Amino acid sequence: MNQNIRYITEIAILTAMITVLGAIKIPNIIPGIEFQLSAPLAVAICAVFGFKKYIISGCLSSLIGLALGTQSILNVMIAMQFRLIVGLILWMCQNHMIGIMISGPIASALARLSLSLYIGKAALPMIALAVPGMIFTVIMAPVFVKVFRKIHSQVPQNDLVKGKGMIMAELYSVRMRAAQGGPHEKGGHHISGAERIVKLEEVGAIAQSLADRALHHSKGTADFINITVDVIPSNEITYIDCLQVEEHRANTIAEAHQLAIELLQGTHITEVAIQNAMTFLKELDSSMRGAMLVDATTGKRIDIGNRGVRVSHMDSFDSESLGENEHMREALVLASKVQSAEGIVGELCWSDDPDYTVGYVACNGIYHRIPKMKELGSHIGGRVFFVRSEIDRESVIEYLEKAPVLVQRRNNV
Repeated sequence: MNQNIRYITEIAILTAMITVLGAIKIPNIIPGIEFQLSAPLAVAICAVFGFKKYIISGCLSSLIGLALGTQSILNVMIAMQFRLIVGLILWMCQNHMIGIMISGPIASALARLSLSLYIGKAALPMIALAVPGMIFTVIMAPVFVKVFRKIHSQVPQNDLVKGKGMIMAELYSVRMRAAQGGPHEKGGHHISGAERIVKLEEVGAIAQSLADRALHHSKGTADFINITVDVIPSNEITYIDCLQVEEHRANTIAEAHQLAIELLQGTHITEVAIQNAMTFLKELDSSMRGAMLVDATTGKRIDIGNRGVRVSHMDSFDSESLGENEHMREALVLASKVQSAEGIVGELCWSDDPDYTVGYVACNGIYHRIPKMKELGSHIGGRVFFVRSEIDRESVIEYLEKAPVLVQRRNNV
């Protein structure tokens, strides 16, 4: 489907939802300050679809309301203040569930406070009269968010079969892991790991290319190669957006590490957690197969054992859209899946490939690519996932290791 048509259709649907539910209001004594039941819906749209789509669909809804006579200028003023404040709060809270719950009530209270100054009425009674609607928003906004996220994740933004307006029935996960000196479980030295999600007719060629990669790797020639192929029903696939990419410069390792620290600061990750993560990676005497989970507040590791968390079952819709650099494509896909997990607020990584010194920081929807994160020729690399203290560790690990995910790069419309 043409991406412009898809975008317009999505805006139209969101506009219709806001308009219809916005017509249902909790009555108030003072005309113009009725509480619209669309408030929790609006919060959810902003959190899931983004501020740009939220503000466009909200403005269109207000114009429709004015044209139909169901809204007054006063209604629109309240709604616009509400939208801007909600957007600001969700941006500041990075769409955390607490921000989703409180943004509606705070926006409602502040909008009525400013309106009281405009119409010369006491602010407190106006705010008090809106309390029932605020309570409704606190309860329902998280519910709408979960529903929208589920729907949004199941709708692909590109066509899997180019040139055809359909989605294939089944895809296959092809995963390779390779070691030298025997299997990983028996002490073998990790050489390579990679995976793809492909169509049936591509399975053979992809499996061969992954085997060739294991046999011709800069870390050595593998003498143990395990290739696993599983079918993935299309209804089990989650579709997520690719992180935005920002390129950075660094002249030394120290400069690169300092830049990584600065990028992670201010993302709900404490200084002690960032410093601990740096120390964990620097003190590795061999590369980990998986990632460390580090509490973003305390800085303590919360994963069990030395294996770490192995992110798996992921690929991109169109590899070409993510560039020709294989290292970057794979890292970008992995980082996008990691950042889509509930409760993960950042990632720090550099590769174990001796010929590849670029690392990255992922946070706030951005993949920050940083050169010179380690010495050329070093076989040691690793990654750290920063997680909120209150996360359900088992469910996050289950998602990262087993949930099939396809990453899509949206058009910048």
